[in-house]
Amino acid sequence: LYSPNENLQLAACDFWCSILLYGSE
Repeated sequence: LYSPNENLQLAACDFWCSILLYGSE
């Protein structure tokens, strides 16, 4: 079971990873 904080960190990583991927193209 994930803690809410860990869940937020995973969501933020997903969010930033997408932005970084889009920006690098």
